[in-house]
Amino acid sequence: QKSGYIFDKIILAILGDIVESDKKHPNSARSCDSGTAEQLANAQQAIFLDVIEPLARLGIPMDVVMVTGNHDHDSHGLNMFEPGKNHLSWPLFHALKDFTHYRGYSHVNCFIPVGCFHIHQIYNHNVLYEHGVGTSPSEAGLKQRRQQRSQQTRKMITYFRMGDRHSISRFNEDTLVVNGAFFGSDTEGTEYSGICGYNSDAGQIMFFHIPREDQRLPIYDSFVIQLAHIV
Repeated sequence: QKSGYIFDKIILAILGDIVESDKKHPNSARSCDSGTAEQLANAQQAIFLDVIEPLARLGIPMDVVMVTGNHDHDSHGLNMFEPGKNHLSWPLFHALKDFTHYRGYSHVNCFIPVGCFHIHQIYNHNVLYEHGVGTSPSEAGLKQRRQQRSQQTRKMITYFRMGDRHSISRFNEDTLVVNGAFFGSDTEGTEYSGICGYNSDAGQIMFFHIPREDQRLPIYDSFVIQLAHIV
């Protein structure tokens, strides 16, 4: 803003797996450093105070899209009926929505689907937000899921944004993107992923869009926020 940039909207996408249910599998509690109830309390405080509110204070219109993930409930995979509404993330997301309302941030709108995905718009281009469990993080896998949702909703979808896989992957001018995760940099085998030998660089990805009057896509720039240094 100090350099002359004008922001007409912020879109914050929360792509699921906000908690790791300690009852998801018979031995899930062994891989959790805190119980599910404590995780939910910590998550709602951190997401609102450290992410949503600092952005809301800028006074820029903001949309917060919140979709559920497969670890946000007490069973395998996604719940097969209204997962967004029946997962543990439902009361968490609505608490964040209520906090925003009670603080008087009328310029902030929250979108919480009862299903597993949400379609938004950025400069007349439809964007699919979904956790993406069961979707291959390859270009072919992401294209297939985007096509499936296009057929289901009868909408032309330009962008697909998913989580689930922890590492950032980007294809075809960023029309297909797998977002990163807040963890994954364990080097000593101190938690589940590290014990299993999994490795990823903790990070999140940010995109900047501008309106176009030609055939170019609205993405103008991007920035990977590295998080491995945060303990």
